[in-house]
Amino acid sequence: MLNLVSRNYPLSGASLTLTHMGRFQVALSGETTRAGMLAVDGLTRLSSLPTELTQKASLRFVRVSTAAGKDLDYDLFLARRFGDLSQDPYIRPGDQIHIPAAGRIVRISGEVFRPGTYELLPEEHLDALISYYADGFTLNAVPQKMSLIRSGSTAQAPQEIRFISWEEDRAIALEDGDELQVDHKRNHRTAVFFEGALVLPGTAPGEEEEEPQSPQSLQSPQNPQSPQSISRIPYYFYQGETLGNASRNTSAAFSDVSDLAQAYILREGLQIPVDLEAFLFRNDYTADRTLQEGDVIVIPYRRYYTLSGEVIEAGDKPLSSLTRLSALATEFTDKASTRFVRIRSAAGKTRDYDLFLARRFGDLSQDPYIRPGDRIHIPAAGRIVSISGEVFRPGTYELLPEEHLDALISYYADGFTLNADTERIRLSRIHTLEGLSGETQFTSFRESPRVLLEDRDRIFVDDKSVNRPVVFFEGALSPMRTTEVEETSAEIEGTSKMEYPFYYGETLGNAVRAIRKQFTAVSDLTNGYILRGEEQIPVDLRPFLYEHDFSKDMALENGDTIIIPFKQYFVLVSGAVKAPGRYPYVPDRQAEYYINLAGGRDELLNSGRGIKVFDMYHKNLKLSDHIPPESMISVPVNTFTAKFNQFAPVITTILSLVSATLSILAITGVF
Repeated sequence: MLNLVSRNYPLSGASLTLTHMGRFQVALSGETTRAGMLAVDGLTRLSSLPTELTQKASLRFVRVSTAAGKDLDYDLFLARRFGDLSQDPYIRPGDQIHIPAAGRIVRISGEVFRPGTYELLPEEHLDALISYYADGFTLNAVPQKMSLIRSGSTAQAPQEIRFISWEEDRAIALEDGDELQVDHKRNHRTAVFFEGALVLPGTAPGEEEEEPQSPQSLQSPQNPQSPQSISRIPYYFYQGETLGNASRNTSAAFSDVSDLAQAYILREGLQIPVDLEAFLFRNDYTADRTLQEGDVIVIPYRRYYTLSGEVIEAGDKPLSSLTRLSALATEFTDKASTRFVRIRSAAGKTRDYDLFLARRFGDLSQDPYIRPGDRIHIPAAGRIVSISGEVFRPGTYELLPEEHLDALISYYADGFTLNADTERIRLSRIHTLEGLSGETQFTSFRESPRVLLEDRDRIFVDDKSVNRPVVFFEGALSPMRTTEVEETSAEIEGTSKMEYPFYYGETLGNAVRAIRKQFTAVSDLTNGYILRGEEQIPVDLRPFLYEHDFSKDMALENGDTIIIPFKQYFVLVSGAVKAPGRYPYVPDRQAEYYINLAGGRDELLNSGRGIKVFDMYHKNLKLSDHIPPESMISVPVNTFTAKFNQFAPVITTILSLVSATLSILAITGVF
């Protein structure tokens, strides 16, 4: 056509443009998912048929039957591998294309230059698969031990694996579905193991759950990266390779919890210390060692944590297993905050914890276990205040920035008790804006619940009973200044006086029973009386205490004074004392006390022996016993001098008479 135009139109520039490819249909059959008539465009090659082949399709014997009746076979492997277009013709109108089933399809993988799936020709076997199809072994291949995986002849038959050698089995016949694996040399190297505080690929220490775990879960094999777990990593080494080189190649497995300086090699039962930090950080290989088959390099956990901030002593601290954050409270200073404790894990994660929530509510998410490598910072508290008195939870608390008096009492101290005086709450402040050393304020919770509190403020909630009316008991009482009912052996040395706060409407009988332990043996309960203004009202307290008789009970009035007289008991001391007589009884005294009151023993009359003590019932008592009222102490006259003086006048008189008689007889001349 171009020649025709050029002849009729000389010197013209004729050109032909193909604007659309012709479209026609071909027949497709065999191992394809779209058998039947297939529409294709002109200039479509056999390898580009718009269809999907089955896994059993053969590309080595594709048959094309032309419209002229010719049958031509094509090998698409040659077309694709070597670009042989004679094996990849254009499809023409009227062609019938048949894809036969493959005889043997095998797969090769591993250390060959062209791993893949290939269809073998009938005469081809192992040598052809490797040398021709897979293009030979790589330098890292291990041809002496290749794995041949053969599927069973039926779907139910199991797979089998056998190991073959290139030198000995290159002529082995391969079957359909066989798979050949060529191993890498590194898989046949001798291995040593790094074991202990290691990070497995794709994980990091501390990436486990942030919520606190039980002791069992910390040691569970399902939690391999926990502080208590042991990881194990194989390392395949070359003959003559050293530990220093192996350590650098596995350095990605080390973390902040790996104690590299304390590592050691387990070799044939021996433990050989090694310092991996020297290899990794100081480039010091003077102590390097050659690896041997069976070596296990153990990396211990760095069982320390770092403490900083408001602590008594900052620095690295040894860590015991299963230690919670709250156990470190003994290390905190008085200024330490327990509401914003910050922990930075070995993996670099940072989180704040509130120990108040852990202690008050048992929230263990705020009291985690300390892990090796943790960096714990204790900040200074903003405001620490204390509260005491009539609240359910007195104590010292750290307030958050937005919290004041109402939060301190209602939330932290758990509210007022029933006896609380909420109208006069005392606030003691150590430092003031005016520079004073301190001040005390009183506030009403009802009127000013949101009083602003400052650091170190002290709140005291008084007891309503402090403002109760008071009566006084005076006289023969145990000298105690308390209304607590308790046992006492205090001695009466004189008149005692005590106050007794009472509730309006309370009676004398109730007050007397409340202080009954204050009465002693010398308290004259029968002859008591009340001083009320200028009036003196006699009262007998015994019926209230011992007879449960309240018929003569009376209501107390503010300012009453109940007088308890002393009973007038005596002890009789007689005999060889300087001042015999009756002496006032004092409870819990021994005989010597009363003898001394009588001037003591007359040593000229008594030798210190023979003293007799009788109670009012004439029962003998020991000198060491406490003397009861109305007892008698007899000190006998028992010295030689006393007894001689008793008979000396009689003897003197007799001797005088004898002497006078003899004198008279001598004068009269009788002798």
